[in-house]
Amino acid sequence: MTQLLALDMPRNELEELNKASDLMAELVAGGYRATGRPFYNHLIGVASLTALETRDVKLISAALLHSSYEFGRFPGWLLPPMLNKRRKIVARYVGEETEQIVHSYQMADWRALLDPQKLPALSETERNLILLKLADMLEDFIEERGPIATHKNALWPFIKMDDPVAYIIGISTGIGAEKIASGFREISTRSPQRIIERNRDRTYFHTPLRSVLPYFIKSTLQRRRT
Repeated sequence: MTQLLALDMPRNELEELNKASDLMAELVAGGYRATGRPFYNHLIGVASLTALETRDVKLISAALLHSSYEFGRFPGWLLPPMLNKRRKIVARYVGEETEQIVHSYQMADWRALLDPQKLPALSETERNLILLKLADMLEDFIEERGPIATHKNALWPFIKMDDPVAYIIGISTGIGAEKIASGFREISTRSPQRIIERNRDRTYFHTPLRSVLPYFIKSTLQRRRT
């Protein structure tokens, strides 16, 4: 919020971001990254990086919710994902325009979008999605260069390239995201000092068993009744 206040954003836009932040906090409460970081720290980090490149309040709000359909604890979250119901909940909180960005992010074909040869022909909507993805990748990259190693492929889908960082910097520069590009340059020069080795599948999204059991029992009973 301090970062956004420094941008002198109008009150109505700050209130819009606050709604997105409240929904984000509700959906990922109890969630943790594989490093042990609370999941909301990652989402705030992605929004912060996005705000370095744009003042588009809907795009920054979408950054706060970009993983919500995959990791959010919506009602009935232990049941098979019901995307349409989740979309209605998010749209009710943050508006249809912001929800559409979140949904487009969820459904994007990143191998097709993150192609340097296609950058000149991209629409503004596609450039905005790429900006969100680059902010997400940079936030992952920063975390993975830290003291806790989880061996996550932060630079997917380019990890098998000879120089994936240079490729991503080229994409960032191609859409005019120079601060994101500078972030990749700076972080890539740091040698990670590993202190703790963890299995990346261990706690990527964890919730205490006492929170899971009521939902599990309820869903089991519902299935048996049908």
